[in-house]
Order: sequence, then C-alpha cells, then structure tokens
Amino acid sequence: MLRPETGYRFRNWDETLECRPKHLYRPESEEEILEIVREASDAGETVRTFGAGHSWAPLVVTDDTLINLDRLDRIVSVDAEQQRVTVQAGIRIKELNRLLPKHGLAMKNLGSIGEQSIAGAISTATHGTGLKLGALHTQVVGIELLTGSGRRLAISENEDPELSALHSERIWSCVDRLWRGGLESFCLVATRG
Repeated sequence: MLRPETGYRFRNWDETLECRPKHLYRPESEEEILEIVREASDAGETVRTFGAGHSWAPLVVTDDTLINLDRLDRIVSVDAEQQRVTVQAGIRIKELNRLLPKHGLAMKNLGSIGEQSIAGAISTATHGTGLKLGALHTQVVGIELLTGSGRRLAISENEDPELSALHSERIWSCVDRLWRGGLESFCLVATRG
C-alpha cells in the first residue's frame, strides 16, 4: 500500500480555498488509486482528487483523504487515423499540447490556462472561445472512472451516447483515463483590422 503524506496543506491556485487533509496520496497507477479509495471507504472517510488546483469551487476541500493525480500524466495510446488520444487524468493541458502535434493532432478548443490537468479541465467545464466550439468536456468520447466504492466504470460514445450527461451527475469519481477526440494539427494566424 502506498504510504500517505501527512501535514500537507492544500491551497488552490488563487489561494481562496485551503484544507489540511489527514492523508495525501500521490499514486502512480490505477491499482494504487483503487487501494486508497477502498481503504478510505472502509474507514468511512471522504476522498477528493486534485491536479493543478485551478478551480475556485470547493470540490477538493476535505479533512480526510486527498489524492493528487500529477503522476498519472501520460498518453496511453494514439490513433491518429481515428483522431483519438487516450490520456491519464493528471496530464497537463500544456503537455498534451506539446505532444499532440508529434502525432499530427491538436485539441479543438482550449481555455487560457495550460497548467490545468485534463481531468480538472473537463470536470469544471473549462472552455475557450467560439460560438460553435464547446467546452473541453465536449471533446471527450470516452472516460474511465473509479467510483467511490472502488469500481471501474467505463463510458464511451459508442455505448453511452448520452456521455455528456455524466458531467451533470452528482457522483464522486476519480477520472482515470480519457479518450479524447481531436483533429488534425493546425496553426492559427492572428490578423488585425
């Protein structure tokens, strides 16, 4: 079992939220997350997750168990032909933007903060601009969650066409992997006047 850190103080990016969880974990695998969740559940504790801590909503604040997803930060697979990328929840948007062009891919729309983890960005409806471009979560075509009971839940556009309804559900889950729709790599040119 992964050993927790104690004495940690969480603060969000603009220092408007703070907590001192009893346990902080920095897992490197799904199996470690499942162990942490099951142990906390058995103890009757609340579990929260965080990446960059960019949100000002009190989604992370807990006195119990806090899981940092920063070490789950890899691209799992790329299907350039289908324009699909599977990533771990902790990957930062700036890192994804650095890696996607190597596969001839890009994200359709972005917010202005590259430090956000992809799981945080889709969980908080981060958006860019454009009337016809949805928030980042609208680019998700599949997701794997680890529920509060320690169960894996895989949802995809093929099997669950109402995937976007997931974002309005009031369930606790740890986003573990995302399957993102993308598009071919492109360059933007700014013109004035």
